[in-house]
Amino acid sequence: MICQYRTAQLVGKAPVASSYGNRREALFLITGHNILCLSPCAWDDHWGPQQQIISRLAEANRVLFIELPVSPLSPFTGWHKGTWMRQIWRWHHGFRRGDKPKLMIASPPPVFPFRYHKLTNYLNQKILLRYLESAMERLGYKNPLLITFQADSGALVRRMNACAKVYYCTDDWSASGRWWQPAEKVRERETELVKACDLVFATSRRLASRLERLGTPSYFNPNGADFELFSQAQGVEPPPEISTLKRPIIGFVGMITPHSFDTDLMFWLAKRHPEWTFVIAGKKLARDPDLSRLEQLPNLRFVGFQPLNMLPRYLAGMDVCLIPLRQTEWIKSAFSLKLFEYLGAGKPIVTTWTEEFFPYQDLIYLTRTYTEFEQCIVKALRENTPELVGRRMGLARENTWDGRVAQFSKIVQAFLNGPALASAERKRRHEASLRSIHAGPE
Repeated sequence: MICQYRTAQLVGKAPVASSYGNRREALFLITGHNILCLSPCAWDDHWGPQQQIISRLAEANRVLFIELPVSPLSPFTGWHKGTWMRQIWRWHHGFRRGDKPKLMIASPPPVFPFRYHKLTNYLNQKILLRYLESAMERLGYKNPLLITFQADSGALVRRMNACAKVYYCTDDWSASGRWWQPAEKVRERETELVKACDLVFATSRRLASRLERLGTPSYFNPNGADFELFSQAQGVEPPPEISTLKRPIIGFVGMITPHSFDTDLMFWLAKRHPEWTFVIAGKKLARDPDLSRLEQLPNLRFVGFQPLNMLPRYLAGMDVCLIPLRQTEWIKSAFSLKLFEYLGAGKPIVTTWTEEFFPYQDLIYLTRTYTEFEQCIVKALRENTPELVGRRMGLARENTWDGRVAQFSKIVQAFLNGPALASAERKRRHEASLRSIHAGPE
């Protein structure tokens, strides 16, 4: 189902790690490793690919999950003051156990701001390297499998000894539009990282294609869904705060960020349709887009950030789910987490156009204009049938996080089982990096 579209132009020739996952694939995991993960967020932040992947790998491997370090600039760049202070407190108190017996979580020491600039990046990576070496010695980690989600970690990754070095790219960090992350500096640091790694995974075709051109094998492995969790939306009662609202309820669940969430579209829709109720369940960042005019609308409700296990209940109360994307450079390389989560709940989806969603056009409504977006909501309300619900859920069942992690494991295991030449090349890179550790930035 699509209101208007052009032929999909899927860029590049990067290998596809997985278009679909299934329960049989989900049985395969790399096992018995010490895994070091460098995350772009805290473990208990909004759950994204890093937590979904690591929580599954921790079933069969020892994992040390390193949260993103804060800096003195953090309270002014998106971290709420309370969150910033929490991370400082966590660093001071050391390791904490995760929800899996083999999972340990740590907040590293604060670092200098402007982490993508060459000099501060060099200093920060030295700080973090010393911290990680001490942490791994305390935990008895040797020759770990290193998985980094941090695009600025190239200097650190290059200097670490690991059985395999993996960059897992979830977004085009150079397209964030933030003044403290100049695009050219982000690309420079990310290029350094890709060249220091053995494997690269990316959550969109566009990202995988771009990173492949830097010379490291790159695999498209899109975001998935926890089908067992989100399918519960078909059999639970909505929470009281939305069960009493006027129907139909048009909903959004996710992060509210200035580079992705189209506040103008939401305002336009709510003003044109006072007979619809709009519900937004998501976390507002400190650098929010201006939401004040949305908050004043009588038919639009913010219900705040909700724990992951509560989301099926909120989705149960929604008649149509939205992905209102701003048309930015960031979005061109994004693969929204919400796609398969909404489908897993069986809900009709109306979304702004994105090339990454084109392969799923038969079960979602892709739109290019505000008018088309509005028309497709009307169409989705009218066309929602049990047969379509079943097809949506079937597609989500084939695109689970279990399947994604299984494909990731197979590719990493194949690399680890590779010829001795790969091991020799990793040793050569490590020795070269050690020789330059005191040289400083060029």
